[in-house]
Amino acid sequence: MAHNRLLRALELALQLMKGINVNCAGQDFCKLILSGLKTVETRRGKSLHPYTGRRVGLVRTGCGPAVLVGFATIGAPFQYTRRAWRAGRHHHQVKPGGPFDGGQWGYPLLNVKPCAPKLIKSRGRVAREI
Repeated sequence: MAHNRLLRALELALQLMKGINVNCAGQDFCKLILSGLKTVETRRGKSLHPYTGRRVGLVRTGCGPAVLVGFATIGAPFQYTRRAWRAGRHHHQVKPGGPFDGGQWGYPLLNVKPCAPKLIKSRGRVAREI
């Protein structure tokens, strides 16, 4: 029984070692997330599906070196329609006509917590080791 609890605790600790990339080139999404204004992360594909229900790091990319700036739990994904995308702009905060306009998948960001900035040297297209 204690062995199972220890394994589960270790499993949870290892999950904290992944951070999702948040591209802030052109629009500071990390600032919006940490301030509570951006409550939904968006992607064109299902790239964050594997992280659903997991606590992950938020890694600022696209404007200099990759930096860990906080943590969040990825909520249950949902698919946007064009109408829902426009109506949900106050949640995803993506500027109309910008490079990220028209995302198809939304991932609620839950229990967002900032952290002291930490330079991240690992690489990854969607996520990386933190």
